[in-house]
Amino acid sequence: MIKILGLTLLLIPAIAWSEVNMQNFDMQKMQAMMLEMQKIKICMAKVDQKKLESLGIEAQKMETEIKQLCAAGNKSQAQKKALGFMKKIKDNDAFVQLKKCTESLDVPMMKEQLKSLEIDESEQICDLI
Repeated sequence: MIKILGLTLLLIPAIAWSEVNMQNFDMQKMQAMMLEMQKIKICMAKVDQKKLESLGIEAQKMETEIKQLCAAGNKSQAQKKALGFMKKIKDNDAFVQLKKCTESLDVPMMKEQLKSLEIDESEQICDLI
């Protein structure tokens, strides 16, 4: 019984130290995350929201046009429009800034959305929508 009590008393400081160490690690990790989010917030403030909204509205119109072209069997015209619009998006300074702000994020959903804006020219847009 004394041996168990002695062993328990010896382990208490080790357990307490590991608990404090884990709390410090979590705090450091949280502080790093907060700093990263602050950097992203500052970066996003530089994005021209009106240009981004305008681009979103134009994208919705373009999607409708492309779907209509695909439905009418005009695949080559739909492809040409889609590729042209993708280039326009990639060249848009608001989009470029947005992409720059989010590159450091390890958010799979964001990466997937950005990846979806890239069409391989060998892929037919009508097959993708």
